[in-house]
Amino acid sequence: MLNQKSLLISLAVLAAFTITATGCGKSKESRSDVRGTTVTQQGDAENVDQLPDQLAEGEDQAGIGQLPPTVIDGVKELPKAADSSGNLAGEGGTLNPLPKSGEDKGSVDLPQTGKGNKKSNSAVSAKFDEAEAVKTGGKLEALNFTSSGNDGLMTEFRSYNNKVAAEQKTKNLNVAKAVLNAKLKRSTSAGSLLVDLTLDESMDGVKKITSYRLQGNPSQAGDRQILKQVNTNGDLEYQGGFLKCIDADGGCENAYIKIKLSGAYVRIIFRNSYADRFFILEQGSQGSSFDLWKTYLMNTTNMSTTSQKLESIRTSAFEVVNGRAAMGVLIKAEDNEMVGLSVPLLAADKGTTAGSNISKVNDISKNYDLASSANASQNLAQAIREAKLVNNNGKGDIRIRLDLSAGTQKGAMWVTLSSLQKATMSTAEISSFESKIPNF
Repeated sequence: MLNQKSLLISLAVLAAFTITATGCGKSKESRSDVRGTTVTQQGDAENVDQLPDQLAEGEDQAGIGQLPPTVIDGVKELPKAADSSGNLAGEGGTLNPLPKSGEDKGSVDLPQTGKGNKKSNSAVSAKFDEAEAVKTGGKLEALNFTSSGNDGLMTEFRSYNNKVAAEQKTKNLNVAKAVLNAKLKRSTSAGSLLVDLTLDESMDGVKKITSYRLQGNPSQAGDRQILKQVNTNGDLEYQGGFLKCIDADGGCENAYIKIKLSGAYVRIIFRNSYADRFFILEQGSQGSSFDLWKTYLMNTTNMSTTSQKLESIRTSAFEVVNGRAAMGVLIKAEDNEMVGLSVPLLAADKGTTAGSNISKVNDISKNYDLASSANASQNLAQAIREAKLVNNNGKGDIRIRLDLSAGTQKGAMWVTLSSLQKATMSTAEISSFESKIPNF
């Protein structure tokens, strides 16, 4: 019966990871905490409100943007953009909507692990009906880059740029716009933190993509790491900066940097966490690629004694204040299958709709602070024909659609990921901290 129906599969895993080098607070370690797996029938009254409306066929989807290939290592060509009518590539030339909540769904035998279990701050409870997503201030075509946290930090930092003189504000905005990618590496053999930045310093029609590597020094300041430049091929002068870990418990899964380049100040927020996940299998799906994913999901929900099941999903995001933002996603199975996805954090002016292309990445660790997937098996990744960001609320919840079609057989699923965010310093605490930092 299962292969005849759309299912809602909620995989809830709470865990935390060890920070081996914070440099601005005590290292914090948490043990894995598996809360269980829930399988429920789509259309169940308990879950109707969890299925936000999507763009239906014929609705305006013009202006869908995409990240340039310079941002993601190993991407050699851009995914197809929207066609002249504004429709996204996909079955029927449109962004496939979620099944209507009122359709007849039949019945499904539910395991005893729970039915319709709603948890606060989980993927099954994720909301995509807000008036608008939390934005960074950066844009890509008609879409807006967004935050990936619900702590108010992005809004706080954006307000700072309105308190400086017009000339300084312009400098800050120009350099923020030039940042294409940012990676914070938290674990190093030297016990310090590394920041790698990729900038677009093209001028007068001459393309120039540059890189800057900064290293934190935890011994120079007890409440932050002083950043020094260790390598660059860029033209901007590095004039100082710091890294601040902002986890409320003293850890560093959430952090931000403030740096100065040729007179311009730039702030970038970094967030790492496990992700709660919520899968929706598209009705009528079939084929080898779809069946492979379904096998792993059902083994996971049934807690089967096999290694062909999911182990964890981790996310790592960067957000440039008034600039770009992206999230790396690492899906890991117990048999060493890994899937690396690079998600541009984008949303429309109003609502949470995105529709942007997502890139599969062979080694997600090159661009995000996630484990290397270079030597892992990637059968699950190869089964994904195309991935798109459907919704993004700018608070750490995203919904993506995976096209699992194989040959003439159509298959797909939606995946909602909700970052399991730790408590962070309040904006008032951060503002107080910043007020005591000497000028640089």
